[in-house]
Amino acid sequence: MKTRKSEFISRSPEETRKFARDLASGLRPPKVIGLQGDLGAGKTVFVQGFADYFGIHEVRSPSFTLINEYKNSVKIYHMDLYRIEAVDELYPAGFFDLLEDPNAFTLIEWPEKVAEVVNFHVMVYIYLLSELSRKIEIVEFVPNL
Repeated sequence: MKTRKSEFISRSPEETRKFARDLASGLRPPKVIGLQGDLGAGKTVFVQGFADYFGIHEVRSPSFTLINEYKNSVKIYHMDLYRIEAVDELYPAGFFDLLEDPNAFTLIEWPEKVAEVVNFHVMVYIYLLSELSRKIEIVEFVPNL
């Protein structure tokens, strides 16, 4: 499997949302996307921009619900695994069934918690540079043809 990498420096939440919208414009479901970064790095802001491209405007953090589902022109599953301690906790929530939805994007915050059992199509790394600035790295996993 080959990878394609790109990076972007965001100077505001609005720029992060725009960058995520631009990424979304080039993707088609099904895709599993990991979002890795410290608390407050902007993972949910990124999901807001991604969902906005598809006309979904009410995205909020699933920190306490684990999974939020949004529908418009596509389905988006937004998952936050911060509070998960073991992969087994995800079975009752239907986590693995959702990953197989052929008509959905699945965006997972804290993907390192499931990296051994989930095949990601795209990884998004968000690094804090300052109070407002972020470095965003995108790694797309491209199958060898």
